[in-house]
Amino acid sequence: MKQEIYKSTRIIHFSLLLGMIFFGFTVALLNDFQFPNQPYDDIFLIVNTTMLLFIPAGLYIRKYKINKISPNASKTTRYGEIRSANIILWALINGTGLYSITAILLIYHYFHLIYALICVIALIITRPKPEMFD
Repeated sequence: MKQEIYKSTRIIHFSLLLGMIFFGFTVALLNDFQFPNQPYDDIFLIVNTTMLLFIPAGLYIRKYKINKISPNASKTTRYGEIRSANIILWALINGTGLYSITAILLIYHYFHLIYALICVIALIITRPKPEMFD
């Protein structure tokens, strides 16, 4: 059962990561792989920088949810709680990354590309590992 849950969790993680990468590639293709540094409104940068705080918030939520699992809980319950804690983290990272990519599409500013890459790296670093389910 542990392997089945681990495999399904890997599929969820991989689909979120691949979706963000494909969306970023599509936006780059629409921009002819050029990101000119055009003037833009600071609100995009402020919102995107604020959204980067979702990454440490997601890490805190994941840690809180995992620590809250009862030691007497069944393995099924434990594995489900661990998976849901990870999905919350990945959704927060993915939302920030997709906002960054959308900002690139709307205002053609390369700085949001850095934010999107931070989110891709964060998703890669937080990938599921078999020892998470021990």
